[in-house]
Amino acid sequence: MDGKTIERSTAEIEDHLVPYTIYRENGRDTAQVQFDPDDGIVAHVPMDMPHNTVERMVTSKGMSLVEQLRKAEPKGRRRRQMQTGETYLFLGQPYRLLVDEGSMGEVHIDGAWLVVPVGDTQANKQGPMVRWKLVGWYRKQAEEQLPAKANHWAKALEVEPASVKVREHRRGWGACDARGNLRLNWRIVQAPDELIDYIVAHLMAMLVEDQQKDFWTVLGEVLPEYKDHQVALSRIERRLDW
Repeated sequence: MDGKTIERSTAEIEDHLVPYTIYRENGRDTAQVQFDPDDGIVAHVPMDMPHNTVERMVTSKGMSLVEQLRKAEPKGRRRRQMQTGETYLFLGQPYRLLVDEGSMGEVHIDGAWLVVPVGDTQANKQGPMVRWKLVGWYRKQAEEQLPAKANHWAKALEVEPASVKVREHRRGWGACDARGNLRLNWRIVQAPDELIDYIVAHLMAMLVEDQQKDFWTVLGEVLPEYKDHQVALSRIERRLDW
């Protein structure tokens, strides 16, 4: 155990359904709710703080949190209606969205359908509920699959990232800071496997310290077809950014 757990939830703020992430930490005595540019609204709280207490803290911030979310939304991002029939990608495969009003279970794939149960959610809150559940499902898939990708490319490039985390990322597919922390946008799990490899390898190559080679030479040695992947990603990136 690393002394930390992560939960995702929603709160109602003046008729808006607002998603947020709870980070519970052992040894923490104080609680804080804030807006993170990469992760949206986050609550850092003690491990044993009741959920309803956390929710009250979030709702007490009022419309200021809603406005921060709106301002952080990149211009030009596709607006989805979150309605049955829309097409979404997962590992490059298209699935039709099915909003299931008859149950309240987990998001799942059923044949060619990506099923999102919403139960008896009020009609005016159904869209935000569908989005919240969809994003949660995609993030879970990303958290299960992307660390193995990062490990593979770390070995290929002979580097050791300090950490690998899945984040919201309002812009771009990920980032790697000077301390070696790799942050991956959950949205990339929508892409075909070879494009996920390209994105992760691209970010991991930033950790290579070789004064004799430029970045693209380093990447090309482990992924010779990277230029083809660049073109392929540019063709579908708008479909991934919603």
